[in-house]
Amino acid sequence: MRGLLLKDWYVLKRRASFMPFLVLLFSLVAVLQKNMLFFIMSTLMVLLLSLTTLAYDQTDGWEAYVMGLPLSRDTVVGSKYLVSLLSILFSVVLTAVLSLIVNRSAYKDLLFFLGIQITFGCMFLSINLPLIFKLGFEKSRIWYISFTMLLSILSTLITNLGTAADVSRYLGWIPLLAFSVVYPSYRWATHIMKCKEFDES
Repeated sequence: MRGLLLKDWYVLKRRASFMPFLVLLFSLVAVLQKNMLFFIMSTLMVLLLSLTTLAYDQTDGWEAYVMGLPLSRDTVVGSKYLVSLLSILFSVVLTAVLSLIVNRSAYKDLLFFLGIQITFGCMFLSINLPLIFKLGFEKSRIWYISFTMLLSILSTLITNLGTAADVSRYLGWIPLLAFSVVYPSYRWATHIMKCKEFDES
């Protein structure tokens, strides 16, 4: 598992070095504007960064290669989920630190927005990772674009319901629900990989 995580880190460091600047930009704008959409986008940027490793794996033939190594498919799939969860954690910590620097008193709004980030992140990876394993990164692109648009619409509707403090009283349970779908998603993705055949050539 450690070797797989290091491999993804080296791939990102070499091929996607510009992405951290975009993540920082969206996080900073989210904190300054206090807009839910930008908080979601800051998480999306980080998650897409982690999902990019799957795109490179599939393009370079890594999936077929790694299946020949003494690693279980559960471990290979689990490493991708761990990278994605660490990406969500990084996004949450980054926006939390920036928010506390800019406005230390707005902790209730901050907790609400962080909850939205966790919810979106978990739902996004739970739906899209199995689809990427099944269809490939390119063919599944329409799904994560559609899902992002849907979440953007929902975030606007939620914002219009009232203040963040008011809404958070009713939606505080959603991050727990989002976490609960990660494991079934992991099992689904593992099943997909176990049934998947790779060209040995």
